[in-house]
Amino acid sequence: MNIVTHLQMGGMLYEGLSEVVELDRKSFIYGNIEPDCALATLLPPHMMTNYLEWVLTLTDCLIEKDLTRNVLSEGLGILCHFLSDFCCLYHAKEEKFHNLIGHVIYEKRLHNHHKKKESSFFKEVFSFKPEPVRDFRQTIINSREEYFSQPHSLGLDLFCAYRLCNLICQSVVYYRLSSIICDESVYYGQLGYIKLEGAK
Repeated sequence: MNIVTHLQMGGMLYEGLSEVVELDRKSFIYGNIEPDCALATLLPPHMMTNYLEWVLTLTDCLIEKDLTRNVLSEGLGILCHFLSDFCCLYHAKEEKFHNLIGHVIYEKRLHNHHKKKESSFFKEVFSFKPEPVRDFRQTIINSREEYFSQPHSLGLDLFCAYRLCNLICQSVVYYRLSSIICDESVYYGQLGYIKLEGAK
């Protein structure tokens, strides 16, 4: 995905995730584009073979560490960036990633499709609260297998990206809360916002 699509998805994901956790909007949206701006994460292709272990380490840190709201928000945004790329055709298949012209054209088409359909993706993905998962590795692998098992389309890339980001981020929030207060009712309750440990 190109940086503009990540930026727009960050805004939509913020709207959905802020229903269950209080996030800093600027930090979260910046996190969604940070891996395309930072030299350390820009050069290795954003493919699952290169970044799965890194993503799993990040999820553990977001669950276990005492973080400010800004840092947590940025971390969840970074997580969404990589999960979204894992569901993008030209990041999912290595032989396609290195086809530079095809890659740029595809991401432009994906961006245009997202502009037209973003509200429908939002409604479809955020219309229900997912059951939290704890085996993030297997969940990501299963999501990719399901992605490859279906006829490809631009909509498939975007739907799978939104769904995986929503599931993993909400699961991180759930287990972070559980590690702090051990009360599932908070996650499943009626509160509009949940303040996290270290939130400012």
